[in-house]
Amino acid sequence: MWQKFLATQGYASVVVDSFRRRNIQEICTDFRRLPMPERVNDAYTALTELTQRPDVDAQRVAVMGFSNGAVATLSALTSTVAAQLPKTHARFRGGIAVYPECGPYTYATFAQPILVLVGESDDWTPAAPCLALSQKFAQRQPKFETVVYPKAHHGFDIPGLAYRYLGSVANFNKRNGYGATVEGDEKARLQATQDAATFLAQVLKASEQSPTTPPGQ
Repeated sequence: MWQKFLATQGYASVVVDSFRRRNIQEICTDFRRLPMPERVNDAYTALTELTQRPDVDAQRVAVMGFSNGAVATLSALTSTVAAQLPKTHARFRGGIAVYPECGPYTYATFAQPILVLVGESDDWTPAAPCLALSQKFAQRQPKFETVVYPKAHHGFDIPGLAYRYLGSVANFNKRNGYGATVEGDEKARLQATQDAATFLAQVLKASEQSPTTPPGQ
């Protein structure tokens, strides 16, 4: 769905699959199956490959992730990771994190602007820690913005996702460490696509340094 939408906005996109080549089926029941540094490395490996394409403007690439992938998005844009990259390495211009776990980033700083999209009723990755980060960086740059969709749950952007409670998934925000609610929300999904489009238009706008290329940011 997201790729189709981004295409309507003139953006090329690529999906980074961190699971299949590692023979991983899912990590919802055990996040340790896929260490976060590996996901971040996957993102930058994809960025390196993308920026070598003649139809992609190397100065206008963003990263987007969902749930655990949204955590990878936050991690990839921390100042700590930025400081570890060689000076000549390609950089993301910004990131969109859709329902990430923001709690671990309370003391982090970020090198690029970030947009967080999260549901008000998300009991897997609650909105509150993300809102706290937005307040923390309200008067700073780069921008960290959080949009909260009323009554929406985890997975609100998945068309047709029926309401259900997943009892076996790991959840740091539950007292017993397990269980989360998921449900698609058409109103939130449509608004999220527009919010994402607005953000991308801002952070990926052409600069004087950017070469003239066809749409393929």
